[in-house]
Amino acid sequence: MTADMMEVLVGAEYDSISKQLKSPGNPIKIEDGMGKYEVQTGGQGEQTLKGVIKFKKPTGEYEYYPFSTTYMVAAPSVAVEPEKMNVFYIGVENPVVVSAAGVSPTDLQVSISGGGGKIVPKGGGKYIVTVTTPGECKISVSAKTKDGVKPQGPPKVFRVKRIPDPLPKLGGKPANGVMEMPKLQLGSIGGVGAEVPGFDFDVKFPVLEFTFSAVVKGSLKEFKCTGANLSPEAKAVLQSLAPGGKCYFENIKVKAPDGSVRTLSTVSLKVK
Repeated sequence: MTADMMEVLVGAEYDSISKQLKSPGNPIKIEDGMGKYEVQTGGQGEQTLKGVIKFKKPTGEYEYYPFSTTYMVAAPSVAVEPEKMNVFYIGVENPVVVSAAGVSPTDLQVSISGGGGKIVPKGGGKYIVTVTTPGECKISVSAKTKDGVKPQGPPKVFRVKRIPDPLPKLGGKPANGVMEMPKLQLGSIGGVGAEVPGFDFDVKFPVLEFTFSAVVKGSLKEFKCTGANLSPEAKAVLQSLAPGGKCYFENIKVKAPDGSVRTLSTVSLKVK
């Protein structure tokens, strides 16, 4: 069938009484006897397409076949996937991968709002997100098309949180409130450390200062130590403790990756 024998007129209306077109509609491209319809959608959900097929008979007369069909417009398929955790943390670089179905990464435009956020492209659909304010942020994805920049679905919402407080560490071991240690192992304690157990990011919490105290021969000895290490005087008192003795690491102040100073919980150490 040649193209001059048939026309598919989208939007055309046919009057069955007069057997004439009431409105001409718009012809679409015919390939291999089939009409191919392409359109930029203006909304999601079920859409209706109406028109008329105009067929030329060998006699030169025309026959008209009205049609009506529906089709579904789905939301654009967009993925914004954090590579580590499904939360953006303040003070670290949060890597994400952004993709949209049928769109090259080079044609994506990605922006962020809320949470004091910034997003920086790293190539190949990868981005780095940094945030400064707890709450929520939204990442919006658009694509460059021949008709301009088009949003690719609604923004993706993410929580923005502070990194959890770390636990103090004594002798290389997490110390959550109370711990016991044989006297022979006291030499492994050179000071205080801090870490967030099981956290996916490699974050550092340098210790700024802490207070060490212990009761020795009925007298309270207290030492304020600068930095992460015990002062020589505090270390000597620690080494002098007998089994059953207790000491305390208090007012442990650390610097978080976001620049804030946090005070950690007191650790009570009992000598076995």
